[in-house]
Amino acid sequence: MKSKATITCLIAAVCSAAFLASSQGASVIGINFCDGWENPHVSDGTADGLSTWTDSRAVGDWTDPANQGTSLILTGSTTVGVTWSSANIWAAGDENNNEQALYREYLDDGDLGGGIGVRVTLTGLSAWLTAEGQTSFQIRAYCSTDTDGATFQTITIHDGSLVTDPSLGTISPAVLGDNDYPTNPFDTTWDSRGYADSTTSLTADTITLTIPSRSGNTRGTLAALKITAIPESGTAILAALGCMGLFVRRRR
Repeated sequence: MKSKATITCLIAAVCSAAFLASSQGASVIGINFCDGWENPHVSDGTADGLSTWTDSRAVGDWTDPANQGTSLILTGSTTVGVTWSSANIWAAGDENNNEQALYREYLDDGDLGGGIGVRVTLTGLSAWLTAEGQTSFQIRAYCSTDTDGATFQTITIHDGSLVTDPSLGTISPAVLGDNDYPTNPFDTTWDSRGYADSTTSLTADTITLTIPSRSGNTRGTLAALKITAIPESGTAILAALGCMGLFVRRRR
């Protein structure tokens, strides 16, 4: 007969394995903001663990990359569309791989009116979650700038397509490294880059992200977004308990 300590360890191990399996199997989609230059595109490879990025512009497409009024459907979904607007699109540093290319070009942060520098709306999220068998999602925002020693503005997530709709949370990107991040040593004195996740899990069908325009060395730019579906909170635990039940029955 197994001791209580052994059973406890087994339960913890199974729960941990179930949680890891569910998180690794999560559905993920993302958009990389870029223009017509070839190198900053990432849809041909992997960046931050995702291999199905959608580039906002095809190679050689020189229509205004800072404004997209017609919804672009993200690869890996049939329903999630994204529209955006900014004063410009700009580039910082260079890149030798997709990890760096993800940050290189970004929606710039000139004032669009009302102090907003960048606005992005995502639609069709509920249908995507249903199709993936998930119940909520999290947003990761990637920021970049050519400003020495810069920090980043906090991003607000609104419920719906209007910036007057209630806030669903925020994203506060931290400065993580220089223009070669994430492969070269940390250096915050040149071309800052960074990312952060939303502070809450989200369930809204439509969300709008707004970033304040530039304020001194605090930038309101946006290089990319990644949306990760989150399994129902009890799924991993139920799976673990089910496995544990089978183990106990077999030991009797």
